[in-house]
Amino acid sequence: HHPTGAADQDVQDIWKDINENPSRPSQIKNAHTNLKWWLERHFPSLRFEYVQTDSAARAVESLVRFIDGGFPVLMSVSHSRVAGHIVLVTGYVNYVPDMSSADFELSVHDPYGRFDPGLLSRLYGVSRWTGGSSLVGGGEDGPGRANRLPLGGVSRRREGDSRAGTYYLLSVSR
Repeated sequence: HHPTGAADQDVQDIWKDINENPSRPSQIKNAHTNLKWWLERHFPSLRFEYVQTDSAARAVESLVRFIDGGFPVLMSVSHSRVAGHIVLVTGYVNYVPDMSSADFELSVHDPYGRFDPGLLSRLYGVSRWTGGSSLVGGGEDGPGRANRLPLGGVSRRREGDSRAGTYYLLSVSR
């Protein structure tokens, strides 16, 4: 492991580097390619893997592999409240290998709080900031910590989203 000072950087400085650095690979705000690029620069001893799939089975296999390997998973989502958003999957429950399980759930940290419509939160839009739901400071406490979502809750699913039904995962692979 070769320290690069990433842990000492302010969250806003990291965001600016990911989204404004002239060397970033994509001009799209918060693009996974930019996140992967930043992580690779600051954690050169780790191998980052980006998975894009329309297969729920492949998404589950990748999630379980990453999490069992000891690493959380960044995922790009869309739903009725947002055209694009990133959440962090930190765990799962009720996984049965090679079987579909209606009880399979993911533990998700969401910087906007309980933002997914399935969580029935009223803290979204402007309320997400005034309701104290944001984890933008990098902390892990608040309504966005350890929410439980089904697999579909971490996919692109907004009506009219050309990428609906797709899972986008970014994590460390061993």
